[in-house]
Amino acid sequence: MTEAHNARYFDYPVLECKRLLAKLLEDPDDYVTLIDRYTGRITCRLAWGDAEQAIFIRENAALFLHDISPAGPTVNALEPLRFLPEWLVTDKKNERLRNKAEGELFLSQLKKVKRRMVEGTAGPSYARAYLERKEAWGFKDDEEAAFAIGMGSNVGLHTISSPLNIFILAMVLHQDWQAALRKEIDDVLGNRMIQPSDSPRLPLLRACILECIRWRPPVPLNPPRPAMKDDEYNGYHIPKGAYVHAIEWAITRDPKRYPDPDTFNPDRWINPAYPTFKGPLTEYPTIIGHHQFSYGKRACLGQHLGQAELLIACGAIIWAFTLERRRDVNGGLVHVPDYDFATLPFNKPFPFHFDMKVRGSEKANMIVSQWRESEEGMPDLQI
Repeated sequence: MTEAHNARYFDYPVLECKRLLAKLLEDPDDYVTLIDRYTGRITCRLAWGDAEQAIFIRENAALFLHDISPAGPTVNALEPLRFLPEWLVTDKKNERLRNKAEGELFLSQLKKVKRRMVEGTAGPSYARAYLERKEAWGFKDDEEAAFAIGMGSNVGLHTISSPLNIFILAMVLHQDWQAALRKEIDDVLGNRMIQPSDSPRLPLLRACILECIRWRPPVPLNPPRPAMKDDEYNGYHIPKGAYVHAIEWAITRDPKRYPDPDTFNPDRWINPAYPTFKGPLTEYPTIIGHHQFSYGKRACLGQHLGQAELLIACGAIIWAFTLERRRDVNGGLVHVPDYDFATLPFNKPFPFHFDMKVRGSEKANMIVSQWRESEEGMPDLQI
């Protein structure tokens, strides 16, 4: 999943974004589900070469996140409960059944890709890459490989859907930045769909994406890590084996590095007056290497592809639609809560009411036509 390896799959976000725009045109109020489907379908294509299991993966990923969350099953907060039988702790049974169904799917999908390789119909995927060069991947057997590839589809869904939902929230609340971003996109793209190759000429788009991740971190606590040895930090003793969280919310609220940290301000990434500025703007700002994607050997391997997914979807949405606060029957603006987020390891705002309007009939016709053209060569886009 290195940058060069991921480059083989950059067509998938563009393909699925055409479907996303068409679905948003039909039913913009269902944006949360449609964004999940966008990211889930991409992770399925990456894993197995098609999007046929996207609905299962979305449902399974939601259950998985609930089951590992401190705010999920009681057994996660009261560890002794895990030693009790399933008939007393039904959460254990639920997770066992979920894991069983997940494993059966992962193994069957790997077998399907193997069969398609024999038939000569297998598209690019991690499963195909593994089967072509098993020794290079280092797995002990096909079962381990099937789970590693399949779990990537689980985790990758919310890794991107969370910041995408945060982007929608930020654009609705900050009309000035939405207008500035739309001007940049229109100047660069004109009347065409965004492509990954446009990235160097869209620094404000990349800044808005990175600022969304800072402003409302998708993983505010970050996964815990055990201390490898006794340590001390600011007078606090940290014993070996203690679990330590690199708390993203606190890191991104450091006023020295992020002046006025509670304000959504993409300018902090592209203006040399700010300590977070880094050039050249053809390359920076970028989410690549950002601490939200963790550290060291455990850093997210799909950052380059993740940035492409976000760039394509965020850029396409602003290119195609305006996002505005909704008005009530009396003409007043409907309140948009900017701190009303789910309490799961991957954090995203709860659905809220706003107006997503296509930018004219020409844009609407383009959205429909480019989706229909893609459908002809990719039947599973209809799913």
